[in-house]
Amino acid sequence: MPGTIVAPEDSDPARLDAADGQAAAGGLKFRRDIEGLRAVAVLMVVFSHLGFPGFASGFVGVDVFFVISGYLITSLLAKEYRRRAEASASGRGRISIVGFYRRRVLRILPAALTTIAVVLLAGKLLLNRIAFIKLQSEALWATFFGTNIQLIQQATDYFRVNVAQSPLQNFWSLAVEEQFYVVWPLVFLGVALIAGRRRDGSGWLVAVRAAVVVIGLASLAWSIRSAQIDPAAGYFSTFARAWQLALGAFIALTPAIAVRMKGKVASVSGLLGLGLLALALVVCGAEQGYPGWIALVPTGGAALLICAGLSETGRNPAGRLLSLRLPRAIGRISYSLYLWHWPLIIFAGVLYGKASTTAGARVGLLALSFVVATVSYFAIERPFIRLAHRPKESVGELPPVEEAEVGTARRDPADEDGPASGDGDGELSDAKRLEVERRRRIPKL
Repeated sequence: MPGTIVAPEDSDPARLDAADGQAAAGGLKFRRDIEGLRAVAVLMVVFSHLGFPGFASGFVGVDVFFVISGYLITSLLAKEYRRRAEASASGRGRISIVGFYRRRVLRILPAALTTIAVVLLAGKLLLNRIAFIKLQSEALWATFFGTNIQLIQQATDYFRVNVAQSPLQNFWSLAVEEQFYVVWPLVFLGVALIAGRRRDGSGWLVAVRAAVVVIGLASLAWSIRSAQIDPAAGYFSTFARAWQLALGAFIALTPAIAVRMKGKVASVSGLLGLGLLALALVVCGAEQGYPGWIALVPTGGAALLICAGLSETGRNPAGRLLSLRLPRAIGRISYSLYLWHWPLIIFAGVLYGKASTTAGARVGLLALSFVVATVSYFAIERPFIRLAHRPKESVGELPPVEEAEVGTARRDPADEDGPASGDGDGELSDAKRLEVERRRRIPKL
């Protein structure tokens, strides 16, 4: 989703949601449409799990999350590297890997570990001894974000119905994202530093973008192949999903996209993106093997929606729809909603059997999921969001880097810096420039 984060004192904690990389900072407009897009993604998944008519293929909402994550994480990595490169005498940037992982831990783990703990407690009370022992193993894998690996080892078929399912099975997609979070910053930094050895420090953006293209194409090829030879394993595989994250990363690293996303182009792109997501609910299914080539439909839809909102002048109908208060409110709690809805569905089945599958019961479970998710957001997520964005500046380093909201400036996030301390033009202030120069002149011991 880079360096220490500084949040303005008057910032809304809801806008410090680092799960999708959108933190409060001046200078760049908040991507309300992405917050709304998260609502679309999570509702597709929840409605699918609840068996609502027309949402049998709602599992494609996970694909949308992957594209969003790839875009926002890469945008923030690029911003930090670019900022530090411009402040460096050598023209080479850097990324605080420790700071990056710190924010991931504070943002992801508290709600996830709470969910796992409550699931274990419920399992102890409601499951038989053998089932509870199995649940303990699943909880261990979920804690270390390896659920997708465990499901592959168990030859789990996501699309098989009437099969006992784990209340923690939904952690598979979190595992994919966390595995991406562990590897991608290191790859980004390594490629950028190698390319940045040129005297003028340029070339890193092109090099990182090229790496993304190679990774994405290789992953897409494997995704198509695995859908044919082993679709059950391919569904949960990080390697078969990496191209979706890479597509989001490519958008973040391609300034030309933002330049073109204006006026009618942005409007058409946004509406086409919504159309592709709707189409995915019709054409995507287990019969083709998934993800595979058919996953290009929802993945492309998510990418078009992100692209449509890149330009400040690209105020498109789809973006306005996604920016309404209701989708934004749902998007804000989407992480907790995703975490909690599935265990509630599973344990409702344990307690009430077929009675939990009636229309009334499903609507009740949906309402209960929203209540629990809202409590989880305000009681667990929000305090740790504040903590993750608490100013923390160490002696002898440049002023901390703000994790700015991304993607709405005139240029692509990888090509435009957010302000270091709220300066509206995205440049270092005169005072900070003087401080940078002063520190450069200090002889190193």
